Amino acid sequence: MTTPSVNSILTGMADTLGVPARWTKGFMARDAEGHQVEPTSPQAACWCIYGSMELELVRQGAPDGLRVTVEDVLLDVAREELDRPALMEGGLSLINDSRYTTHEEMCDLIQRGIRRAATGTPS
Repeated sequence: MTTPSVNSILTGMADTLGVPARWTKGFMARDAEGHQVEPTSPQAACWCIYGSMELELVRQGAPDGLRVTVEDVLLDVAREELDRPALMEGGLSLINDSRYTTHEEMCDLIQRGIRRAATGTPS
């Protein structure tokens, strides 16, 4: 097993959320009927950005500190590249759950985070 990294967590998040039906707002995860479940529950069918991060951290056996690093990368990308200053104060949850945020934007944010993590430079 390889050591989890920011890039591997973000790549797993991108895979998890790659299909619009697998993304949600308002809860970390939902089952197929739309009920709230834990992100690591076998019944989980869709995740928010935090839920997908939690799922990947657990799947990959990542150390606790990696969560903060992954979140920092995504927040840095969001601050620098999203034109929604009011949402920045609320962090990733507010961005994910905003009625204006689309699935495509969340996937793009994660992809930019992957590029940032791989190169160490703005995407």
